Amino acid sequence: MLFLTPPQALKSLKKSGEEEEYDLGNGENFIKDFSRRAAFGDFRMKRTLIFILQCFSKILLQKEELEQKHLHLVQIVESEKTAKWQYTQQCEELTIEIKKLRAELNALKREWRLTPSKSEEEESEEIRKIKKVQSFFRGWLCRRRWKQIVAEYISSPHAENMRKRNSLVFRMVESEEEYVEQLQLMVSCFLRPFKMAASSQKPPCTHDEVNSIFLNR
Repeated sequence: MLFLTPPQALKSLKKSGEEEEYDLGNGENFIKDFSRRAAFGDFRMKRTLIFILQCFSKILLQKEELEQKHLHLVQIVESEKTAKWQYTQQCEELTIEIKKLRAELNALKREWRLTPSKSEEEESEEIRKIKKVQSFFRGWLCRRRWKQIVAEYISSPHAENMRKRNSLVFRMVESEEEYVEQLQLMVSCFLRPFKMAASSQKPPCTHDEVNSIFLNR
């Protein structure tokens, strides 16, 4: 620990431009004051060191987190590279397979063109016969299924209700037609002659009586 001379201590102990008065003859007070200031400086230095250590520990934690993130990203990149390599290899294999299939297809087309026409005609006739049989069989199955559907619908309760409703409607229409015919007969045979008779010089009945009889007035 360094000790300052009294003049240097006086220079360092100024407040607001005014020097404090010290008793330079009393050395014990000066030493006590100086040791107190030195102890206060040691306390500030320790507090600063603790703060620096805390900041350094935080920086170390952040560094570890960044290293872990970097490692994770490196692993992702490596996995992407391996997947890309596998995909490229599969694409190459598929392109080779496509080329082989195209070559086989072209060879089959050339063979089919070089085959004689008789076999083609025979095969086409056989195919026509097969198609005719298939179409006949499909038509027969469709007709059979349609008959089954119609029979099931006829025996269903909905069809029975529809038949009852239709018969009721037909009876109502027939009764209405009969009622209209009777009304026409009544008008032509009774209402018109009575009106003509009521308009004669010696009427057997009046128009009010005719209206009350036929028009319910």
